Amino acid sequence: MKTLFCILAMGMCALGFARQPQRSVMVETGGASFRYGLSFDSRFSHNNSWGYRVGLVYKESPNANIFVHTPTRTLAYGTATMIQGYRLVGGTRHSLELGAGMHLGYFKYCYTTASEDVPPSYTIDYHKGVGYDFHASVGYRFQMQKGIVVRVGNTTASDLGGKHGIFSSPKVLAPYLSFGVSF
Repeated sequence: MKTLFCILAMGMCALGFARQPQRSVMVETGGASFRYGLSFDSRFSHNNSWGYRVGLVYKESPNANIFVHTPTRTLAYGTATMIQGYRLVGGTRHSLELGAGMHLGYFKYCYTTASEDVPPSYTIDYHKGVGYDFHASVGYRFQMQKGIVVRVGNTTASDLGGKHGIFSSPKVLAPYLSFGVSF
């Protein structure tokens, strides 16, 4: 019984001294959030370059290419949850961040259809529903062990043409800027 108690006591002490993975809370504009978002970021273990982010974002995604005239334009906006996995490549403070993830949320869709008349007349239709997209990002990350976190980069997103996707174009590019604090 004394042996079991000693093993349990040593195990609990070891857990207390184990190093926690690096974690942070960030606000982001652009990028995977497309408008703005708040996320929690964590590595899988203390010295691991793999990590994840989960958060809540407000998305507003114009879906028509502004350089090409299309008879239909779509705008989706609403709140979504975000989950992203990433890998950091480089040093402990300065890293290249490579990530991929998805959004799932509730969106309001606004469809604008132009007629063939000259000048064209426009029809606007609204509906609400669940939507999703997938995204991949590449960027620079500065992260102190405890202190500030700065991320800057570019994100591409697509819904792969699904029925509940929030994009009508095949992919969208969005630069991002993110600030946070690590603990």
